Amino acid sequence: MAGYQKIGVVERTGAGVDDLAVGETVFATIGMVEGMHHDYAGHVSPSVGPRSEVFKLPPNADPLAFAGLVLAQVGYNSGTRPPVAPGDAAVVVGDGLVGHWTAQTLQQRGAEVMLVGRHDDRLAHFTGGRTINARTQEWEEIVHDAYPDGVHVGVDTVGSLAVMQQLQAVARRFGHLVSAGFYGTDDRLALQPPRYKELSIHLVSGWTRTRLEATLRAVADGRLQTLPLITHHFPVEQAAEAWQLIETKREPVLGVILEWPHPGSEW
Repeated sequence: MAGYQKIGVVERTGAGVDDLAVGETVFATIGMVEGMHHDYAGHVSPSVGPRSEVFKLPPNADPLAFAGLVLAQVGYNSGTRPPVAPGDAAVVVGDGLVGHWTAQTLQQRGAEVMLVGRHDDRLAHFTGGRTINARTQEWEEIVHDAYPDGVHVGVDTVGSLAVMQQLQAVARRFGHLVSAGFYGTDDRLALQPPRYKELSIHLVSGWTRTRLEATLRAVADGRLQTLPLITHHFPVEQAAEAWQLIETKREPVLGVILEWPHPGSEW
């Protein structure tokens, strides 16, 4: 679904909408585009969507802070799903956007967080916790040395069964595993190994309005940091170039914004 997540200004509302006004800035999860490969996709302007998928933004906030609200909600979901007490150890694997927002959420809840990734430039965006570059360091050994009794929470944001198995190995008894990745349709996770430690497994997917609203509040009050994770801006005419950058990673990249002309401006 290339093209979900967007911010813009309300130009028109239907007869049944009485809580949004023309000129207000909003976030929309999807836009309806008849005839595309997916009817609920596409970076298009104007965007037409159901009221249930449109969220009013705070009037004095930077709208760009909410541009990735769906992914931020995945991180919020991952970080709020397991029970956490202050001082509990947590390991988050993946230094992409979801990994960062998961780590931030767990940190806000009082956990001691280790973020494991493969890119020093991305890991540098995480502050207040420890980072481990899995390309150059044996992260399991580091976690074992730091927490010989095991960690309370382990989160996979990269969609790797091998990582899920590694997280089982570093988890403490009665710990919690969170799966926020995509494993394809033929994945197989054995249940007996996590049973030996009586681990709970939390599977997160999709979004709900309640979680999006909670995430929006977390971004608005600064509990979730989003703007520092935006590394590139492209005019929408260069969308193909932006996508190529994301795929090739020819230079350090994390959050990418496509910018549309303001209403009334010349193309």
